[in-house]
Amino acid sequence: MPQPRLPFVQTSPRRGSSISDDVSGLSSQHFNKPDESQTSQCQSSRPRTASTTSSAKPRTSWVFSHMPDEEVETRYYNQRTGKEEWRCKHCDKAYSCSGGTAAPAKHLTDPPPDGHGLQRGAPRTAKVTNIRTILEQARVTAEESPRKRRRLNDQSGDSIDPDQLEVLYVRFITACSLPINEFNRSHALLSLAFPCLFPDGRADFVEPRLRSIEYKDYIEHAMRWHDGRFARHPTFRFVAFNTLMRSQARARSKFFVKQHDGTREPLTREQLLQALEHSEDPEAQALINSITRQAVSIRGTRPFWNRKRQDLEAYAYDLGCPGAFITFSPADLHWRSLYQHMPRYGEWLRASEPERMALSRYLLRQNPHIAAFHFHRRYCLFRDVVLRTKFNVTDYWDRYEWQGRGSPHNHGLYWMENGPVADMGDEAARDLFARTWGFHITAVNPEPRRTVPQGEGNPLSVDPLGVEMTFLRLSQIVNRCQRHRCNTTYCLRVRKGSGDLARDMEGAAADIEAANAANPEREKEGKSYYIFEAARNDSLMNHFNPAIILGWLANIDISPCTSLQAVITYAAKYCSKSEKKTEPYCRLADQVLPHTAHHQPLLSFSSRLMNKLIAERDYSAQEISHLLLNIPLQEGTRMVVYVDCRPLEQHVRSYRVDEDFSEAVGSYRKYLQRNDQHESITYLEYLQSYNLKTWRRLGANAKKRVLSYFPRYRSAEASPQFHDFCRVKLMMTLGRQEHRYCPHFLRHRPDQSRYPSSTTS
Repeated sequence: MPQPRLPFVQTSPRRGSSISDDVSGLSSQHFNKPDESQTSQCQSSRPRTASTTSSAKPRTSWVFSHMPDEEVETRYYNQRTGKEEWRCKHCDKAYSCSGGTAAPAKHLTDPPPDGHGLQRGAPRTAKVTNIRTILEQARVTAEESPRKRRRLNDQSGDSIDPDQLEVLYVRFITACSLPINEFNRSHALLSLAFPCLFPDGRADFVEPRLRSIEYKDYIEHAMRWHDGRFARHPTFRFVAFNTLMRSQARARSKFFVKQHDGTREPLTREQLLQALEHSEDPEAQALINSITRQAVSIRGTRPFWNRKRQDLEAYAYDLGCPGAFITFSPADLHWRSLYQHMPRYGEWLRASEPERMALSRYLLRQNPHIAAFHFHRRYCLFRDVVLRTKFNVTDYWDRYEWQGRGSPHNHGLYWMENGPVADMGDEAARDLFARTWGFHITAVNPEPRRTVPQGEGNPLSVDPLGVEMTFLRLSQIVNRCQRHRCNTTYCLRVRKGSGDLARDMEGAAADIEAANAANPEREKEGKSYYIFEAARNDSLMNHFNPAIILGWLANIDISPCTSLQAVITYAAKYCSKSEKKTEPYCRLADQVLPHTAHHQPLLSFSSRLMNKLIAERDYSAQEISHLLLNIPLQEGTRMVVYVDCRPLEQHVRSYRVDEDFSEAVGSYRKYLQRNDQHESITYLEYLQSYNLKTWRRLGANAKKRVLSYFPRYRSAEASPQFHDFCRVKLMMTLGRQEHRYCPHFLRHRPDQSRYPSSTTS
């Protein structure tokens, strides 16, 4: 039998009614005849209420909308214990309110017969109805008494003063006009700014959760949401990207200020202005460079790509000259594999070529996230399946770049096993190099005078698995993708001085062939190096590999690397260059310095400078989608470890930047503190093949790490850095913790390994 309940319930007083009105509304029989009251109450579908003067905590949980009374503030009490309880309107179940709302929620969501199988967050229709009723009553009252004013104080009976009302109104307008802090954790900014994306107002980033999540992971999850509404929204991606980048700049700025102020007195605004008055001075340059170095971890910025360039140079020094430099471009208006993942795919297949192109442009603008992820996935599979098998690729370094209308490109350097050695020292080696790569790379057009027949379809939009690989198909693809077409932004650009065209492509190609026949060397960055020019029968045809072009179905560029110096001076800069021509750091500092705040000036200056680095170029929708989906901007087969080659007392302290700031032990200090069982391990082996934390050797199939040395000393004996060069060689190859030089080391010549021939005494 269900437990007997009290004949009355208790509710909080409603707005617009006083306690005396609620009490006067009660019938006198509730106090004179309690038995009759109990009987009538138990039989009624809506319990009668009594108010109290005690203030109770408002109820916000959804479980209170499933009580017998529609008013969520109705309170029920147990007849035997007198304690407040929650009662289910679907059955006779009751739970004590002192235990929280977990038990009622479980009872409502559990499947029958233990529960009712309801969904969480049931709509509170009673509260909505009550609000609508109050608004309707207020409207009726305003129409009946247009000159009636609400009393400021019911006891004094005085109405509000007009001057005071004006002051309150001004304060209200001012408060609503203040910008909201975008980094706060109390305002649900995303759900307020995008109500169409958060229809229930739930799941905002600032809502409490059992486990904390990072903002970039939250945005990535939203961009990958199954219905795609976040990724397709025209402005959500830009707001999320802006907030994400500014939050990263703010975190790095706070870390820099904490590190700077921990070693010296905090700077005032006047001192900061005085220190940066001449931004080209060495002291000012040192401060600016120390700030910009903190932006290395902010993806896409200039310091980020400068660090990636150092990584690529370390690859080249460690692994030697790569085999080839390859660029992959997309055909994102034609690929069937792309549009089969987009809406209206059936309409895209049935459309004619002009209609298909118009639909492709529309779908590409509406779904940049699909295009960005598709290009990344297509390239990774092509690299791992085709390139690795075709050219025996052992290592690679590649990066993404966005040009023109925002479409991505991928530039990569590839190291190949048993490939031709890039030895340009003698004629025989150069001839072998050219013959070997001549089998793989060509500029021969299968049909130099080809014209597109009437009714021929788009060769890039067909299913590649359903088409036979013939020379006709190769001709269709290379004439569409690889043949140069002149345009006014490149080869037909107007000269600034004369106003004439720069030169025509036919003449330029003829000059190139003549120059290669006479002198195969090219001048670049003040140094000369050889280039590979494949056989050709068409002056407008770019280099291609038949297997790659038939599989990729878009424009490519492939060039063998002829020397290590060419890779370092040209390819490394090209692969890691910024998206546009940028200004020096000192110019950026001059622009943000006048806007520095008086409170915490160094934090304000560093934050503004990092934000300036982020905003110094435009971002396309596909690049933003690429970044928000947390797709890497650069990939490689090796991990790069940075080696400080300076003396130990000059080594910088390394920090781990998480929620807190803490000092971490440098790798060389950790090596010097090793146990006796690791005494025979050299510093070089430790950095290349061991876990730097646990001292466990890496797996047998794990690749050795690439070491990036800074500073890189010259090995020439006549150089003043030769002493430091020898010191670093001893530091890397000797297992002892202390060593001293042989007194006659300057008399010895380096051996074949370029190590000093002397030994420690």
